[in-house]
Amino acid sequence: MVFRLGFTTLFLSLFFCEKIFACSCADFANAQQAAQAKDVIIAKVETITLAEGKARVRVEKVFKGYIENVYLDVQGQDGLNCNGENIPLGEKGVLLFQKTGEGYKTLSCATTSIRQNNSGSYQFFLGEEFLLNEKELKDVLDFKLQASVKSAECQLTVSRMAVPFDSASNLNFRYDTAVSATPSRDEDVTTLKSTVDLSPMAPNVYELFFYSEVKKLDKSNYLFTIRLKDPFTALVLENWSMQLDIRKSLQFSGPSLSRFTDLTGNPMTDSSQPFLAHQTQSFCALNLGKPLEVVK
Repeated sequence: MVFRLGFTTLFLSLFFCEKIFACSCADFANAQQAAQAKDVIIAKVETITLAEGKARVRVEKVFKGYIENVYLDVQGQDGLNCNGENIPLGEKGVLLFQKTGEGYKTLSCATTSIRQNNSGSYQFFLGEEFLLNEKELKDVLDFKLQASVKSAECQLTVSRMAVPFDSASNLNFRYDTAVSATPSRDEDVTTLKSTVDLSPMAPNVYELFFYSEVKKLDKSNYLFTIRLKDPFTALVLENWSMQLDIRKSLQFSGPSLSRFTDLTGNPMTDSSQPFLAHQTQSFCALNLGKPLEVVK
């Protein structure tokens, strides 16, 4: 039975994923975060040739790291990997990439190309697009400047699934909602709150309650303290907390509860029989945008 239950849990974890990707993009939310990694090279380049994802670039200036030659071959997206894009053919811009045993490649799943437009400004996206001069761009990549936090948001998902799926189809249930708030410059704490009575939507489902205080600790660190009431069990999680450093990440998986029962709601004792899988999940993020702020 232990083996069966382990297999079932694996199956459910895959089922409840919205999408299954061939690679993970969780390392860097944006180029500013990617620039903090020790092995990242940052250089201003011009693309000379571009074919099948591999660009030959001429390096004009190195902002971070070390390279051996003025001309480099850099592997970007070619349809078979999760690398970032190179600078388009014939254009200039700032490229973030790494050196590996196989040569140079753009960063996996990150915004690695920062293009320079005809006016000489760099087009940099950090929640909103910024047009920056070279000094401003370097200050952003060094985290001397950062975009302000525009909002805090949490996504809540409540679901119940009968396994096999049609064994008790009347009990299959899913509810999604999001709560968000805009931090005030005059207040240190921002609150997110949602209370929803789910009982009219499905049998044996009750109130979903979510409350979070988001406290700004300094220019880069925010503390989420969360209280969550599970609508399947009425169990309350108190004071679950997560500190978010926006130099490293903008999002995190919040408190979640999983419960497996038989079709009558009693604890499951035999995974070879039809059962119910209950999931209450939360996912939170900070959203960045204008204006840029000085980090001291």
